[in-house]
Amino acid sequence: MKVVHGNFLHGLNDPSGLVLAPACGVLAPDGSLVMGAGAARSLATRLPGIARDLGWAICTSGTRRLDHWVYGLAVAESGPHLAGAFQTKGHWVHPASPELITLAARKLRNYLEQHPGLRAHLAFPGVGLGGLPIQQVARILGQELQPAMGRVVLYLLPRKAASPRR
Repeated sequence: MKVVHGNFLHGLNDPSGLVLAPACGVLAPDGSLVMGAGAARSLATRLPGIARDLGWAICTSGTRRLDHWVYGLAVAESGPHLAGAFQTKGHWVHPASPELITLAARKLRNYLEQHPGLRAHLAFPGVGLGGLPIQQVARILGQELQPAMGRVVLYLLPRKAASPRR
């Protein structure tokens, strides 16, 4: 598992890449996955129609709960790209869930095992808008992604330049 500072959307330049955004489990009334903030919004903006396609994938493979779906991982083609949602939350208003991150990581490992030539490019899940400590999420990912860890690139937002002291 490689961790880099940068934009996970750079993975769209990898012809063998699967680009994943951390996401919630809420579907809009039209069936689209709600991708209204953070990396999910960036992916939805970059790949128009991906929220609809991921919503359909979630409806066909996920489990509906009261106010959200549990799916772990949803993947869809978008033109020449393969993109997906790595579930970190039930409802978008709640913080990230270590249990959902564990489920999503297991599903990602299985997906990568079934697609040997693929590399996953993932915005580091659960630590930004999700609110979890990076060490906790890194431990979960390290445990659950074995033996596929060498085919996963995690992206952290670039460090901001330190402001000069006065």
